Parts: sequence; C-alpha cells; structure tokens
Amino acid sequence: MKKFSFNTISNKKNIIVISICIVLAVISMFTLSIANYSKNTYNLKIFLNQNDEINKFIINNNVMSLSDLKNDKLLLIEGKNEEDIFLKCLNQCEINMEISKIDNIEVDFNNNDIIVLLDGNRCELQNNSFFKLNSIFNLTLNSLSKISILFFVLSFIVIYITINMFIRIIQKVKENKLKVYDIILFCISTFIIYFATVFYLMSINKLLILIPVFGMLVFVFYYFKLKFENWQNIYLLIAGIVGISMIFIIPPGNVPDEPSHFVRSFSEYNRYIHDENDNLNLPKSFENLMHKYTHNVHSIKEKYSGISYISELLKNPEYYNLLEQKANYDNTKYLSFLPYLPSGIVNFLGRLLNIPIYVVFLLSRLINYIISTILCYFAIKITPKFKKLFVVVSLFPICLQQAAGIDMDYLTNSVSFIFIALILKYVYEDIKIKKKEILILIGVGIALALCKFGYFFLLFLIILIPNKNFKNKKVAILFKVLYLIIPIVISYFSNFGSVSTTNTKSDYYTIEKVLTNPVNSVKMCFKTLIGRFELDMFRGLLDGFGWSTKYHYVFILGTIASIFIILIFTSDEDNKIDKIDRIVMLGIFSIIFALLYAIAYTEWTPLTSSHILGLQSRYFIPIVLLFYISISNNLIKLNVKNKYRFYCILIGIVQLLSITSIVNGFY
Repeated sequence: MKKFSFNTISNKKNIIVISICIVLAVISMFTLSIANYSKNTYNLKIFLNQNDEINKFIINNNVMSLSDLKNDKLLLIEGKNEEDIFLKCLNQCEINMEISKIDNIEVDFNNNDIIVLLDGNRCELQNNSFFKLNSIFNLTLNSLSKISILFFVLSFIVIYITINMFIRIIQKVKENKLKVYDIILFCISTFIIYFATVFYLMSINKLLILIPVFGMLVFVFYYFKLKFENWQNIYLLIAGIVGISMIFIIPPGNVPDEPSHFVRSFSEYNRYIHDENDNLNLPKSFENLMHKYTHNVHSIKEKYSGISYISELLKNPEYYNLLEQKANYDNTKYLSFLPYLPSGIVNFLGRLLNIPIYVVFLLSRLINYIISTILCYFAIKITPKFKKLFVVVSLFPICLQQAAGIDMDYLTNSVSFIFIALILKYVYEDIKIKKKEILILIGVGIALALCKFGYFFLLFLIILIPNKNFKNKKVAILFKVLYLIIPIVISYFSNFGSVSTTNTKSDYYTIEKVLTNPVNSVKMCFKTLIGRFELDMFRGLLDGFGWSTKYHYVFILGTIASIFIILIFTSDEDNKIDKIDRIVMLGIFSIIFALLYAIAYTEWTPLTSSHILGLQSRYFIPIVLLFYISISNNLIKLNVKNKYRFYCILIGIVQLLSITSIVNGFY
C-alpha cells in the first residue's frame, strides 16, 4: 500500500483547494452572520421644532429621498440646484423609524439643538449632524453566534463542490470537450464564488471587489499558460468571470429600464391581481428594494455599499404584504413574452420558496446572463469568419452590462449575433440546407421576431444564402419568402400593444409632423448622425454604465478605446467576403439604423430640440456587427507569435479596467 504523502502533486493541489475553500467559507460565514444580525433593529426618533431642517439623510452611503419623509408638518423645499433640497419643519414634529443595527446612518440638520434618540438614548450631534457608524470589524464580532458555525459548515461544503466543479470545467475547456450544461455550470460556479465573497469584501473596501475577479482570471490564464486555441473559449472564460461580476456590482435597477422589466417578469408569472388598466399591487418588499437602489438613479454622485446588500440577503420577502397603490409598467407590459420567460420562472419559484427578493433579483439576472453567454459562445463557434470581431463585440462593456441585466437586450443582442453567425456559416461553408438547418434557422428567426421590435430586418440576411445550397431553386425562393413574412408578422403581433400606440403629444414630433416638413427632418437626422455616430458605433459601447451616469476616467477610456481599435481593425485571418455581401449587410444595417432614428424622432423628441433625442448606444448593439463586417479589410496586419495569447491579454486588461471603473462609479 502506497504511503500517504503531502509531497505528491495531487495532495498539494488538494491542500491549496481546501485552503481556498476555508478562506471563502469564512468570508461567506461573516456575510451570512451579519445578514442574520441585520434583522435586529434600533428605534430612531428625531424631534424637530419649528424651522428646524433636515438637509440630508444617508443610509449606507445611499442618499435617501427626503420626499419619503415629508408630511403635513414637514415641507419639502426645492432650490435651483439638485442638491438644494431640504425638509423644513412647519411646527413641532417627530420622525419615528426602525433601522437595522448594521446600518450606517448620517443625518444633516441646520442646527445642533435637535433631539435624536436611538433606542431611547439621546445622541450628541456633531457639526449639525447625527452619525451612527459601524466598523465592519465590530459588526463581524457582534454578529457571530452559534448559527455562524452552521453557516461555515454549509458554506464550506458548497464552496468545495463549487471550486472543484469550476476546475473540472476549466479542464474541459482546455480539452475542447465543452457541452451546454458545462457552460451553465461554469456560470453557476462563478456566481457562487462571487456570492460568497463580494458583499463582505465590498464592506471593507470597494476595491477589494476586484480580488475574486482578478483571482479567477489569473487562475484561468495560469492554468492555460495563455495557450488558448480558439476564440469561443477565450470569450467564455472572460465573459463567465467578468460578466457575472457585473450581476453583483451593478446595483439593482441600475441597468437602463430594469425596474420596469423586473416588474414585468415578476408579475407575469405570479398570481397578483391586475386592475382594469392591467396595473397591479406589488409586495412592499419588492417596491422597497427597487426604490432603495433607484430613487436617485440618474444622479452621477449616487453611491452604494456592501452593508446595504448584506441586509437584503436574509430579509423576509413577505410576498403577500402588498402595497395599496398600483404599479404601472406600461413601457414593458405589452412587449413580447419570450425575453421575460426565464426570469419569470425564477420569480415564480422564488415566491413559491419564499426566497428574499434581492436573491431572486440576482438569480433572475443570472439566468438571463447564462442564456446570453450560451448563444454568444455558439455564435463565435459556428461562424466561419470574423470570430475575433464576434468576441470583441460580445465583450463590449455595455454589451456585458445589458447581458447581466433584467431586460430584453440580453436576448435580442445574443440572438442577433447567432443569426448573423448562421448566415455567414451557410454562405461561406459548403453546406446543404436540409431539415436540420431549416429547423435551426426557423427557431432563431422566430426567437428574433419575439425579441425587441424593429430588428426583424436582420431576417433579410437570408437572401445571402445561395439558392444552390437548398434542394432546388424553387425550394430556396419559397423558404426565403416565408422566412421573411412569418417572423415579421409574429414580431408585429407579439409587440402589438407597444408598436400600435403612436405618439400624439402636441409638443413632440410625430410621424405626421416629420413627414410634413421633410427638409427640417433631413437636417435633424443629419445633425444627429454627425453628432453621435462615433458614440453609437464605438465609444458609447465602452462607456456610460448604469443609466449613463458612471463613466471611465479619461486615461482609462483612452486605453480601452485604443485596445479595442487594435482588436477590431487588425486582421490575421482570412476574413474576405464578397462585395455584394458587404453591400447587402451595409444596406440592412442602414435600414435598421434609420428605423431606430425614426422611432426616437417620433416618440421622444420635443419640437424645441435641434437634434433627435432618446437614442442610446445600446440600441445599436444588435447591428454593430454588420457595420464592422461591412467595413472590414486586411490592410492592417499585426504579426504576433501567438495571436490568442496577445489578444487575450489585451481583452483581460480591458475588462479589469472596466470593472474598476464600475466599482469606482457605484461605490
């Protein structure tokens, strides 16, 4: 019998893995212990006399809306600037509220004579301010209890399984033996590692969030020794680590229009009563979560903290404790059902199992991101040309943000990419279009029709597939005609409620007003095109996180932009395509581009504007591939010994810089 020895390589690896698991389990234990401790509360009372003012109310770095505190005796005074808002007491009044023992509180007044009681004990004010600040060290010590041992044991078991699963999948990636379920498990394992670490690390210092991101990237690069063999694996490893971190570090509701999308996915698959206008009563916990992180969502200065998230992890969701007022989500409730189906199922199961709302929210983001990652992975794998370009566009920071959110973009973008990849495959590979290929094309075409309205014009790419690839010319023509008609009809009727309601506001441009003054309309479009084309095709896909409120520093943006220019415009592959194919792709790109302009022009542009308003760079993600393919050339070549290693390092630098900017912007 072979003697046990710690000197064997396998045992050394096991010791390292177990050591990492212990560290992560301890961090997870601290997180869950504090989350459990957060259920304990203080009673905060503030006594105000006439003309006393509350100038600011901050909980865990989050500047709360003073309008939530106003009443008959507290008048909200608004100044010229955004920050010139305060509550003024008209008569003697009292504010009484429950706050968690883990919350950090700061309240600014106009004088030092205001009485503040915390659990009946008077608190001294300093410089007209009340502070209740907790150190993470003291919170950790105070929160530890007998249940913490259980948290540690459970965390260790889960993390040990997760780490080993993560390593096994990395090995499968290296051996090119990856299946769909492996991609799912890879994303889930990464998600669990972040769930166990980021909240506590964030509570200590915001930059510590980068440790798990950087650690996993370094491990993957070391494991492969930067000897990658294909583009889809590079995409998966980077997207699976960096993109999933965005699920956690981008606050709830801070992906554009996410609150409305979350309401749609939540309400559609839960049995809540709607009124005659299809509005509904939401659980208070749902509304509180969204309001907590979105009440000041357009502010560039808005900040958050890890403690704020920890308090949500074990909070009772009370799904049947409903608000009296109805929730309105008109901008999403008439849209196609398909993008909301995955997160809707998660919401249904979350309510069934009484899972805290914030955890349900994270899981809803996760399932959307997994679907997007799978589709992008196979798009890169199956396209015979422009693989690097597919990787670059899929890893644009704003594309990753949208994939990591609860919205329609995660599906619209990824389905568009895989459709373009299929067209390139059937055009440039000698493949006979048989039943299998037809079914795949039909499935992707219908999925595209059930995504955001307007992108169905991508279906016209079907004309690029040579007729000789079909059984005969008649079959080819019949299939192409039906392929264009049926999905377009499906697209219209699946989004009928939203596309059939035209703008009728007298002070905004309408279709009629645009058509009756064609000269002015052309000028408006031209000014807008000149002013923002570079933004929509490039810079806006790298910058402007959240509701376009968090931006890179100039140096970081310059570095990221330079790297992406190198990645996009250097070629070391045979990416030649026929001239007619370029023209068709550019034409379809132009049609969809013009349609997006037309929608923004006739929906969101006031008559006083000199250019079209309402456009966002993220709207162009589904078609930006067509643009880059259309203008691609082989004029710029970069001779490197190992192209995968070189490009992977560049992409890794870009993603780490992007995550750093997001962390710095939100925390």
